[in-house]
Amino acid sequence: MNNFLSIILFVFISLISYNLLKIFVLSNIKVNKLIILILFLLVIGASFFVNLPLFVMYIIQWLYFILILWFIDIFMDERREKIKNKNKKVIQNRPKPKPNRAKMNKKV
Repeated sequence: MNNFLSIILFVFISLISYNLLKIFVLSNIKVNKLIILILFLLVIGASFFVNLPLFVMYIIQWLYFILILWFIDIFMDERREKIKNKNKKVIQNRPKPKPNRAKMNKKV
């Protein structure tokens, strides 16, 4: 039961911190989603080979959580933009035929 509560607390704190980071920091940073995914995989790979104290492992798990949420957020934003642009119809303005030109073409 104690372990379950610590996981719930960790997720709750991580979501609050992600939302604050998203509002104040991450929304101002324009990064390719693949760079975030590669950074996420590098952090996971490095954490397997390094023996760290428990507190540092919590910080690394928090970083996993933030990076994967940021990746999903960017992915979904790009997908929403594609759907939005797909549903938007492009209206082309065609020039009106000038009446004097039509009269001139008949005379010739």
